[in-house]
Amino acid sequence: MRLIELTDLYRPVIGGLERFVALLSEELARRGHEVHVVTSAVPGTPAVEMSAGVTVHRLPLLYQRLAPRLSQDATRPFHPPAPDPLFRRLLAEIVQDVNPDVIHAHAWSVFSCLTRAFPRTPVMVTAHDPSLVCARKSLAHRSGASCPGPSWRRCGPCASSQYGPAKGNVLAAASLSSLRLLKKVATFTAVSDYLANRLS
Repeated sequence: MRLIELTDLYRPVIGGLERFVALLSEELARRGHEVHVVTSAVPGTPAVEMSAGVTVHRLPLLYQRLAPRLSQDATRPFHPPAPDPLFRRLLAEIVQDVNPDVIHAHAWSVFSCLTRAFPRTPVMVTAHDPSLVCARKSLAHRSGASCPGPSWRRCGPCASSQYGPAKGNVLAAASLSSLRLLKKVATFTAVSDYLANRLS
């Protein structure tokens, strides 16, 4: 089986989600599957490399070139909660070359593969947190209460309380505009029952 693991960040960036994707990818490769990880480019890392039987592709982000200050840390560029045109185009080229049986996506990078450029490839998403429906990635309202769900009235002020008005409103608008794309996902899984219930 040929698989693409699509993730916002990967080694050398270290975190829980990154570790999850690395362990999963390496185990799938060990079992004989052809595994490609596609992730955001990080300064000082190769565009393509083989690591533990997994081919890692690191792609640049257009938004990172146009608005680098949106990332607080240049060594941890994040994919926006919306399709990134440059990332999407380069990802489409990899998908055409690899011809995967499935794209398994994690976090905001999924939005770059839920477009007409990927008409035949099934997309599976594992939700590690509520980021697919919440720009703050928490589903916690700025007041501290549990958020009932995304809305244009709530999300801008709430995201602004965490990121500041400029960045918060941009992320909230991008996130809300991208919700419709999630209808194109073939299957969802989540890391907990609570998260699955909140995202259903």
